[in-house]
Amino acid sequence: MFVRELLQNGRDAGATKVEFTCEARGGRWVLRCRDDGEGMTFAHARRYLFALYASSKESRRDQVGRFGVGFWSVLRFEPERIAIRSRAPARPELA
Repeated sequence: MFVRELLQNGRDAGATKVEFTCEARGGRWVLRCRDDGEGMTFAHARRYLFALYASSKESRRDQVGRFGVGFWSVLRFEPERIAIRSRAPARPELA
């Protein structure tokens, strides 16, 4: 399930807290996942998050997300909309 993948992505980003909220709004379900990990730039998301099998973590054996397939599991549930909010990271390798 995609919840596990989102948890692993948070862990790989150094998150110490991951929070999920789910609510019904206007006949639709809204699921939010929020963590306190490093964040990423738009360029990083475009290059790695939105590209299947692409990962900036390929050389990091201690990171689960080095295969570049985790976030794509969200698409299996055919969401109407995906919104991603992030901030520029303190670590340059996530830029």
